[in-house]
Amino acid sequence: MGTLQLIGTATGLGFLAGLRLYATVLTLGLAVRFGLIDLRGEYSQLEALGEWWIIALAGAAFLLEFFADKIPWVDSAWDSVHTVIRPIGAAAVVLTAVGDVSPYAQVGLAILAGGVALSSHSTKAATRLAVNQSPEPVSNAILSLAGDIAVPFGVWLTVEHPLLVGACVAVFLAVFLIVSPRVFRLLRVQAAATRGWMRSVAGRDREDAGELPEPYAELAREELGAQNLPRAVRAVASKGIARLRNSIGYLLFAEGQAIFITRRWFRYRAQRIQLTPETERHRTKGLLLDRLTIRNGGKACHFGLFKDSVLEFDSEMEEAAPTSRP
Repeated sequence: MGTLQLIGTATGLGFLAGLRLYATVLTLGLAVRFGLIDLRGEYSQLEALGEWWIIALAGAAFLLEFFADKIPWVDSAWDSVHTVIRPIGAAAVVLTAVGDVSPYAQVGLAILAGGVALSSHSTKAATRLAVNQSPEPVSNAILSLAGDIAVPFGVWLTVEHPLLVGACVAVFLAVFLIVSPRVFRLLRVQAAATRGWMRSVAGRDREDAGELPEPYAELAREELGAQNLPRAVRAVASKGIARLRNSIGYLLFAEGQAIFITRRWFRYRAQRIQLTPETERHRTKGLLLDRLTIRNGGKACHFGLFKDSVLEFDSEMEEAAPTSRP
């Protein structure tokens, strides 16, 4: 196998493993088992994946992932757990697939595959997290099914046309470099939401729950013109928050207004939302984040509330914003 073909195979399998590790292993194992891949050539090392016990393990893991990936927020929790597993698994699959090459080439291809897997995994996880913040469930299921269908086709394409796949992955990586700040911002939200959910399951609130750390508190005092601050909840801005979407910060309610304070691009910023007796506020409970909607007429602002910050927040919100209507 030539150098470019090796790179194409490594990047193609790494990309697929970053999306669906278990489906990739299962597809390769079944293809080997039923003779769909010629093991006499460069893919002779793949014979190990054709063992029935490996196919059974990959199949069981794939079924678990198949159902977990269809449930909003469960899929984000699953992706969070697999942030390390998928790149490592991709490197292992590629080391098995590339055959008899020098140790230096093996290390290089494993690192390349792991990096590509981390990129595709990050993009997938960020996309699903963004979709989960939408109230309709259809797009989530469509994206999940598209990933399930893409893996068998992608494995075939990687085996038969590694140069084409390598070129496609190179284009993906170029685009990923452009959108990576947004992707990693979403992944930060995912990691923080997962930690908050784990703490809430354990029945523990954050040690600083309700308190604004400095310099968030300093900016809040300037905005409110008061030294005594109301209780705050840790939140992430979602739809309707101009220029601050997917930023993690603190949301607090004072008389007649709500203020969201965050740090974006090394600056502390505040977004003010006016509240009136006609303002509608609606909180929907989710797995990793609770969804809070503040609606003034036709304009709505959406926030995700972290689970370890909202255990006692509802009553505080009512007391802090008496002029608003729930």
